Amino acid sequence: MLSVLHRLGAEATLTYAQPDSVDITAVRQSGEAFTIDVKTLTGTREWSVDAFRARPHHFVVFVCFPEEWRDVASVPELYLWQSERLECVVSRRDTDSVSLPALASKHDSADAWRELSKQPAA
Repeated sequence: MLSVLHRLGAEATLTYAQPDSVDITAVRQSGEAFTIDVKTLTGTREWSVDAFRARPHHFVVFVCFPEEWRDVASVPELYLWQSERLECVVSRRDTDSVSLPALASKHDSADAWRELSKQPAA
């Protein structure tokens, strides 16, 4: 995720203390700051919904590794949402877990990537 942020022109830093569900802090070239909560899953794309803090300029990214994630041919899948939008969607569900591909099919995460990079919608 840090590499992606750097390619988008942001200055990004990994936080070690992870306060307040913040794993990465970043600043866009425009000077706007934002934060990211990174959640990793291995061998599944089902997220057992756990606590996260929704707020402006905060994103949640899911890095889904295949079961054999140490295989160099295995590439993780990334799912990204703006935290406030994710909270809104998750709060309307009846279950304790969420299928990330199903969620992505109904709630396009491309908007979050555009917002993260501050690129206009096509």
